[in-house]
Amino acid sequence: MKRPDRLLGRVQAVPCVVPVEHVGDTLGDSITDGVHSTADRSARWPDVLALWPHADRKTANIGVVNAGISGNRLMSTANPLVGHDALARFDRDVLGARYLFVLDGINDIDRAGKPQKPEDVIDKDTLIWALEQLALRAHSHELKIFAATLTPFRRGQSISQNTENR
Repeated sequence: MKRPDRLLGRVQAVPCVVPVEHVGDTLGDSITDGVHSTADRSARWPDVLALWPHADRKTANIGVVNAGISGNRLMSTANPLVGHDALARFDRDVLGARYLFVLDGINDIDRAGKPQKPEDVIDKDTLIWALEQLALRAHSHELKIFAATLTPFRRGQSISQNTENR
């Protein structure tokens, strides 16, 4: 069953029960989008994050938007089916929020280990630069930014020594 929030990078609006004055935006790839998460259980990390502000009346007016797109990358739009990369979609998907939570870069690392196109090659310095650019842009718009540690990944035999070295 195709979940409605996974339609080629479109962000779906959902009615809020609590008045929201501030927004936290989660920017990322399939981990943020919730691939392999149980459907209709609100168990993705942005869903869990959205519960946190409501534990305190002072922060109960903070809502969280999931702007995760499966297959998304920080710096490359090599696959047009997954929409623009995180740097390119910053203005569209992030501006207007007050907080930014970023978990992105796994697909950049994965593709660098088995490049099919020149834009697939990315090293750690370039990846760090891209994350710094997100931070600079967020700060220039007075957003508070939180970067998550990339999760470990191994996909059977598909991980190469080249990927591991990067």
